[in-house]
Amino acid sequence: MTRKLPSRDEVIDALEELAQNGVAGPGTAALFDVGTTEFLKYFEREVFDELVANGGSTCKIFEGAYGSGKSHLLQLLQESALQRGMAVVRTDLSQALNLEDWHLITKHVLQNIEWRSNFGTVRSLPRVLDAVRREPWAKTEAVKSSAMAHPGFARAISLACNPDTLLYDGRVLLGQFLQGERVSAAALKACGVLNVKHPLSKRNAELVLKTILSTLRAIGVPGTLLLFDETEKTFAFNRANPPRKVVVGANLLRRLIDASANGSLVSAVIVFAVLQDFVDNCGFAYAALGQRLRRAPTGTPVAWRWPVLALDAVNSAPEPKDFVKALAARHESVLQGCGVHANGARREFVEAGMMTISRHAGSEYKRYVVKKIASMALDHLS
Repeated sequence: MTRKLPSRDEVIDALEELAQNGVAGPGTAALFDVGTTEFLKYFEREVFDELVANGGSTCKIFEGAYGSGKSHLLQLLQESALQRGMAVVRTDLSQALNLEDWHLITKHVLQNIEWRSNFGTVRSLPRVLDAVRREPWAKTEAVKSSAMAHPGFARAISLACNPDTLLYDGRVLLGQFLQGERVSAAALKACGVLNVKHPLSKRNAELVLKTILSTLRAIGVPGTLLLFDETEKTFAFNRANPPRKVVVGANLLRRLIDASANGSLVSAVIVFAVLQDFVDNCGFAYAALGQRLRRAPTGTPVAWRWPVLALDAVNSAPEPKDFVKALAARHESVLQGCGVHANGARREFVEAGMMTISRHAGSEYKRYVVKKIASMALDHLS
């Protein structure tokens, strides 16, 4: 699928989103990206096009403060994966939805997984399966002969890919089952849906997640991208005595990382964009996890293959002045693409950006600068 240029109205909508929230809306992050181009090319080539395309999986963690560009990076990765035909799920980690409860996270995956075709983007596992099965390349029979971690879910996915023999009520219940609802085997059987049992629960959540990834790959989806954005501190605790729920969450994260390394997760990329101290707190809560979350040693060149990276390490414009200049040039280019040739706009953007930094010193300056320059660009379009 080719990426079409945005219309003037779409640019205005995107700038309004930026001016209000400091974060680009879905599908527009690349339009306003500054400094991430080379890393994104690397990630697409090394991870999406080579590792995942050959059935491999990996887990990456990016660290940054509030407003430092975590959500922006995830937007870029999300759009790139969707363009490649991958399935994508984005999860905002908070105290309400955290790593302790993989039952809730897996249910979120089932209900919010996205996939894009030439006909648009669909969301939820039943809708994704229905869209994929209509593609001429879909291998809908492959699930029947594959051994999956959760046979009941595998059977449900197989039926969803071949629904012609099901009655309407059976399709409805099957859809609820595939979205993590507690639908009993007896209720399904009464509607003619056989051998689908053991709905999502706390006990089988990991098995369900592995089955989703494996079956999507089996039917022809090239891979799945799981994005986790820590929007508030989820691993903040007294390090002398970490609570049990933190230890449980850290252990589950360790198992997820191990599964991506040992092959039990198929064609999956798991990306965490986390706040500062998340990684260190993980190590205090669960030493075995801390051993897996390695950063580049101090004083050595940062390689993008390290599992834990600071956001500045993947950006070619980490210094405030460089960021402002690049962002100003980007917005000027967007205006020109809309037919607006505002003389002196770039200089105005730079001056306003530097003034904004002086008022918001610290690691959170980027979001304030983005909002200010986006607001000024909107004025030129009005």
